Amino acid sequence: MAVPKRRTSHSRQGMRRSHLHLKPMQIQYCPRCEQQVLPHHLCS
Repeated sequence: MAVPKRRTSHSRQGMRRSHLHLKPMQIQYCPRCEQQVLPHHLCS
């Protein structure tokens, strides 16, 4: 059975999880009504 020989260190564990972060939302303002709108979405 495949079992890890050694425990993964905190450093290596962090390097593996470095891509799991959330990106901040890109919020823009509508030029007509000045409301917050997501990019590529129409304002109502």
